[in-house]
Amino acid sequence: MKIGKIIRKYRKEKEMSQEEMALRLGVSTAAVNKWENDHSYPDITLLSPIARLLNLSLDDLLSFQEDLSEKEVYQYVEELNQMIKQNSFAAAYEWSKDKVKEFPSCYLLIVRIAAVLDADRLFKEESLPDGFDEYIESLYQRALKSTDENIRLIAANALIDYYIRKGNYEEAECCLEYYSPQNPEKKRKQAQLYFETQQDEKAYKCYEEMLYAEYLQVSRLLHGIYMLAFRNKNFDKAHLIADKQTELAELFDMGRYQEVSSHLELAAFEKDEAATIRIVKEMLGNLDSLFSFRESSLYEHMTFKEADASYLNEIRDNLKKEFAEEESFRFLSDNPEWKRIIA
Repeated sequence: MKIGKIIRKYRKEKEMSQEEMALRLGVSTAAVNKWENDHSYPDITLLSPIARLLNLSLDDLLSFQEDLSEKEVYQYVEELNQMIKQNSFAAAYEWSKDKVKEFPSCYLLIVRIAAVLDADRLFKEESLPDGFDEYIESLYQRALKSTDENIRLIAANALIDYYIRKGNYEEAECCLEYYSPQNPEKKRKQAQLYFETQQDEKAYKCYEEMLYAEYLQVSRLLHGIYMLAFRNKNFDKAHLIADKQTELAELFDMGRYQEVSSHLELAAFEKDEAATIRIVKEMLGNLDSLFSFRESSLYEHMTFKEADASYLNEIRDNLKKEFAEEESFRFLSDNPEWKRIIA
C-alpha cells in the first residue's frame, strides 16, 4: 500500500478530517489531499510527525504493507469479480496488473487474482489481451515463492492444470515437488498426468491405490462415529453406522468377512444369541474373504503380499480364543451350537 493510502486509512480510523490533520501538521488541507491521492509525497521532515499523529511507527508508515489481511484480499477479489461482470475483461485485466504492482509480495492476492482471471477467461467471448497466458503463468510462479504452504499448493495445483491444458506435461510434473509425500492430492495429480500422457498402466495403479486408501479412511471414520454412538448409548445410530460399514465393504469388494463383522459387537451387547452365532459363523466361514479384494477388478493393477493358509489358520485360532474368553460372549456359554463353534 502506498504511503498516501496508509495516511488516509489511519486518519479515517482516528476519525480525523483532512483539515484537522493539516492544521496539526502545519500544512494546507490541499497538501494532505494530494498525499492521500498519490499526487505528491510528504516532505521527509514531516514523516515523524505524521507517524506520531497516527500512532504509527516509521516502519509501519513506510512499509507499504506488502501483506494484506485475508479480508482485504477477499474484498479486492470481489472487486475484480464485479469488474469482470460489469466491464470488459481487458479492463479488469489491467486493473489486476495495477493491483499486483501495488502489492508485489502479497502472494495470496496474487494467486487469487490469477485464479479469477484464469477461470473467467474461459467464459469470455472477447479475445484475450496480448501476453495474457504468460502473465497468468508468471503470477502462479511468483506465488510458489510464498512461505505459506497453502498458497504454494494453490499455485502448484493451478499451474499443473494450466500446463496440462497447454500440453506442457514435463512442467506440470515439476510442480508436484511442492506437495508433501503425505498429501493425497499429489498422487491424484500424478494419476491425472499419467492419464493425460497415456501411461495407462501407471494411471490405473495410482487410481486403484487411492481407491483402496479411501476405503480404509472412510472405514476408520465410520468406526469413530460408531464408537461415539455406542459410548453415548445411541444404539439406533450405532446400528445405522454398522449397516453403512457393511455397504461400504460391499461397494469396495472387501469380502464377506468385512461385510458382516461390523455388526458383531452390537449383537453381543444386545445378547442376541441367534444374530451373534450367525455373524460369528459367517466370519469364521469366510476368513479367506479377508483377502478376496485382491482378486477384485477394482485393484487388479496393485501388488499385494500373499498370505498363506497358515496365516488364516492363525487368525481363526485367535478369533476362537477371543470368542471363548471375551466377557461379552459369556451369555452364550451354555449354548450347544456356540460350544461347537469355539471348540
